[in-house]
Amino acid sequence: EKSSKRDKVIAEIERMACEWVQMVSRSKGIEDTSQKAFVCSYGSYSLGVHLDSSDIDLLCIAPVHVTSHDFFTHFLHSLQCNPNISNILSIPTAFIPLLKFTYQDIEVDMVFGQWNEEVIDLTTFDLSDDYIFPNKESIMSVNGLGGAFVQKKKKKNNRKKICEFGIMKGARITQWIKKASPQLGCLPKVPSYYQILGSTLCFFFFFGEKKKKIKKCIYSNVLGYLGGISWTIMVAHICQKYPNASVAVIITHFFHTFASWKFESIEPIPIMINQLKFDEDETGWGWRPDTSKQDWMVILTPLHPMINCAHNVIEPTYNVIMSELRAADVIIGKRSHCIDGTVDVINVALWKSLFRPNQFFKLRHAFFYTHSMLRFLFIPSKNL
Repeated sequence: EKSSKRDKVIAEIERMACEWVQMVSRSKGIEDTSQKAFVCSYGSYSLGVHLDSSDIDLLCIAPVHVTSHDFFTHFLHSLQCNPNISNILSIPTAFIPLLKFTYQDIEVDMVFGQWNEEVIDLTTFDLSDDYIFPNKESIMSVNGLGGAFVQKKKKKNNRKKICEFGIMKGARITQWIKKASPQLGCLPKVPSYYQILGSTLCFFFFFGEKKKKIKKCIYSNVLGYLGGISWTIMVAHICQKYPNASVAVIITHFFHTFASWKFESIEPIPIMINQLKFDEDETGWGWRPDTSKQDWMVILTPLHPMINCAHNVIEPTYNVIMSELRAADVIIGKRSHCIDGTVDVINVALWKSLFRPNQFFKLRHAFFYTHSMLRFLFIPSKNL
């Protein structure tokens, strides 16, 4: 029922986006009625590992004549006029510009990308392809969406180009994961992969599903921890190494592998699920071992340009992440094995102990508690 409601929300937002694109097209003298927007979900909901409290991440792509300015003015106005939408927050100057809003009781994060043609052909549109543009020389890759195109010879406005890569990263990886198959050597036993990913995200997520209990509190890219993309790639990496293992066994290997991963070595080993070559990244924006030695953790996206999803991790957050991984490895090591050495998958005490909420307030006798309240002044619709 919840998923059906979310699908209806996505369909309604896509309808609004298509009407908005046609309105903008007419205002710019383009009468083509085939003008449409492409709206897709990505992240936990798209992969089927979301919680009831999870938001929906949406990517909206519009034709070349529809700009980011149009998105953060006219489309924002469309949202404000919809009685089902509330709590609208426009953040056009963020590193990843987005609109945040609530559709009825479902929270939505929406980012915008600009296509390089007048019409988007939805029958051939595939974000997971590295090069899907007809003219590779002028527009490097699908990561170039988001306002200005990424040119091969022009390197102006570095922040904007990096932002454009970030806009597309989540949606591209989600589509790549969903396309993965045993024939490609990507994700054998895909249903098991989703079960494992769901369990792992639940372990690291801020809140539990039903009782809203605080879990491990280290699921936040914004706060310097690891976001959903990073955990997704880490789970996929273990699934590749143990393609025929059960869910319980792979979870065991997950914590054991990453608790001892050599992140702190002089030459850190990247976590990868697609063995791409660094010298194939013609955009110049991908991660390279010789220029990114300051990264505490390296978790690379499986598509060009290879971006380090863990670039926000700093020393204090790294120490917390590794502490939780090692603690989980110790718990599993003590309780998970039977007398014959096999993994005891029905050890209820093991799983309860593993997913026990964070004991932060019991372990720390002194701490700061802050409560922030922001008030936003929205521009009246008549001034848009």
